[in-house]
Amino acid sequence: MRIINVKKGESAVGKLKLFLFVMNLCLLIAFLFFVLIQGKLYSQELMKNVFSEKKQVGEIRHNEKVRSVIASSRYIAVLSDPNEVNGIGNVTLYDLNGNKLWNQRINAGQISMGKNADRVIVNHSLRYDYLKSSCYDLEGNKLWEVSTTDPGLTMSDNGKYGITTRIAHDEEGGKFQVFDLSNGNEINIPIEKDYNYFRAKFLNDQEVVVLIQKMIQVRDEECLKEVNKRINEYYEESLNEQSDDRGEKRWDKIKMGYDRRKCIEDKMLPLKLIIYDIPTNTIKVDRELTSENGDSVWVYRYESGIIEVSDDGKHFTLEACYGEYKPETESTLVYLINDKGIQLWESKNYRKIISMKLIDKKYVILEDWNGRNSIINLISLTQGRRIWSYTYDAGYLGGIQKCLLKNDNIYIQTSYGIHINPKYLFMNLKTGQNVADIDKNESLIFIERTTDEMDVLLDRASNQILFLK
Repeated sequence: MRIINVKKGESAVGKLKLFLFVMNLCLLIAFLFFVLIQGKLYSQELMKNVFSEKKQVGEIRHNEKVRSVIASSRYIAVLSDPNEVNGIGNVTLYDLNGNKLWNQRINAGQISMGKNADRVIVNHSLRYDYLKSSCYDLEGNKLWEVSTTDPGLTMSDNGKYGITTRIAHDEEGGKFQVFDLSNGNEINIPIEKDYNYFRAKFLNDQEVVVLIQKMIQVRDEECLKEVNKRINEYYEESLNEQSDDRGEKRWDKIKMGYDRRKCIEDKMLPLKLIIYDIPTNTIKVDRELTSENGDSVWVYRYESGIIEVSDDGKHFTLEACYGEYKPETESTLVYLINDKGIQLWESKNYRKIISMKLIDKKYVILEDWNGRNSIINLISLTQGRRIWSYTYDAGYLGGIQKCLLKNDNIYIQTSYGIHINPKYLFMNLKTGQNVADIDKNESLIFIERTTDEMDVLLDRASNQILFLK
């Protein structure tokens, strides 16, 4: 009897353990199903508000963590990261039917591909601010490689030319360069390289908008004479100094060094606008920029001077500072300029413009930073009139990357990274109100609208590239 009771106890304990195991398994399955459904709901929310009139017509199932995607009229270039380690990644080229054309493991930082190009530029990081730019054909063959500076080469839409687009992070980091992509040869351009700052962007397949600015040093000779006199006296006195005085003398030397710097002032020369034609290797526009009131115009940060070009290449906007050179109290304006270099309007009184986009030849939308919050401004492209401003209560928006018009609303998507989620806004064009609450954990990202009105999206949760039409 005693032995039989023990066996019954063991049987009961076994059943209890089995019951607990089944319960835990069910909870785990329910949790995974909930996460899957949540992701699906997020995707459905963006689909409902922005892409409700389109249907999925294809997809690419990429098997690595996608860092960035570029879509042209014929191809999809994917930069992926198998180990989620920045700087090491694979570059894969697909056609729009989802067929893989080639894949290469490359130490790639960025990729560039023109809308109608038959080649891909891969920019590889070497060391701080310096890198290699390589060109690959549709079979994955490396055609050539050149040395450039951060952020590397950007390709024209027709795939014929490549340009550097800005200085790197230091003041002397790089100059404006133009390359013939058929052979990788640098073109000897008629623009002097004695500037401290430049910014460039393709206006169309053969013309480039270039901003350059020089900085000179103005010396106060009387001030320098007085400081140099004190420095000479210091050296004479230091010959007889006692050991107890060395600390004080060393501090005097440091202070005199600062005094000498005050005798030399950095002066910004006016910002210059250039429109350069690549096939003829000529400068079509070369003029200094000023505000409508005659104020001097300048930039001081390497990321300043943002240029945005309309889809038809007939207009572009650019951002600059105006008034006295005081970076800590800067005032910023935006120009609208046509392809002849003629200024059409300016919009003033911004603090620090982070990003801007031109939308359907109708609007300019820009993100301004007031020190606490991002402020979204919608401006009429034809009049330069500010239609509305919207303060983003959550702080910093992070740079507008993509915009789409949908009926009476505008969809805004911010920049993203491999570990950084984008932010989403769906703004009413008339009121400037955010009319849809798209969750911050949304996994879908809009990539590009191709020439045949097909939308390319990336589902970051599954690393799938979706085609909607």
